[in-house]
Amino acid sequence: MKKKIFVIIFFTIVLAISAAAIILTFRSLNNDYVCKIGDIKVFPNEYKVYLYEQKKFFEETGGMDIWETDIDGASAENVAKQQAISSIATVKTALAQFEKLNIAFSNDEQENIKTEAERFYNELGEDRAKSFDINQDDVYNIIKEGQIQKKVFEYITNGFHISDKELKTYFNEYWEKNKYDLKNIKIKYIFKSFDKKKNNYDEVYNQMKEIHNLVKKGVDFDQLVNKYSESPQKNEILMKKGLLESNVEAAVYSVAKENETTDIITSYNGFYIVYITKIEEPNMEILEKTVNEEYTQKKKQEMYQRQSEKWLSEFPIEINNEIFSKININDI
Repeated sequence: MKKKIFVIIFFTIVLAISAAAIILTFRSLNNDYVCKIGDIKVFPNEYKVYLYEQKKFFEETGGMDIWETDIDGASAENVAKQQAISSIATVKTALAQFEKLNIAFSNDEQENIKTEAERFYNELGEDRAKSFDINQDDVYNIIKEGQIQKKVFEYITNGFHISDKELKTYFNEYWEKNKYDLKNIKIKYIFKSFDKKKNNYDEVYNQMKEIHNLVKKGVDFDQLVNKYSESPQKNEILMKKGLLESNVEAAVYSVAKENETTDIITSYNGFYIVYITKIEEPNMEILEKTVNEEYTQKKKQEMYQRQSEKWLSEFPIEINNEIFSKININDI
């Protein structure tokens, strides 16, 4: 599967609340907070951990140069900073529901929290943790709050069901839209270019017609590739989106049969004849199960989002721009 579902609500990032109670009581008297979720103040050390996760996500999905781009008219940095606050708000509102819903962690889950906290602290490294002004106890509570939020999600969506008919309809639509990306189509091709300045379009096209006639007569395609193709690519390759021009791809997909050859395809600077050597179909049973699981999870997220928005309405968000503006993505 090439799709990847990103869920902000599962960022395991949170604030130290018990081991550092004295420190937090002191901080609550100050105004150096980044934002307030209801009456809960979020200080820079906590916020930077959320922003660290956002930075990782943005760079993993958009590359290291993502920070040079705009997203819907806003800088990528500003979007990441705002999403970090949204993530915090989602977690904080879930914390308020945890005791009300009578949810508890099992012993195994508590051990998993400790293990994940150790892993995450090691990922941050001592230098970054020091620059964020967080310690191992802080990280433990950050992970714990993230897991609390996940438990609330599971509680709210428990028993959610999608009918077999809806799942089947969704999968069929998904397959029709993505089937060529999900198949491994291997090809070989002959390419000859024309030069608009030399006005040799017709001459080259007639050459390709002769080559195509040889293909139809059963002449070995490899011999024709080696003799006539101007492309340095002479061997079998895996067809991928963006590998060839869109109209060339469309022509290949329209054939989509092993040991079949396309007609002559015109590109912006030449002609192609493509031979489909092999088509490897995906395991449909595994694919359908995976797609249905992702679709069900998406619908659960939508359901939870609606509930979370109701909770958020009781927790107004206030951003302290004086502190917020001083935190830069390059410092994370």
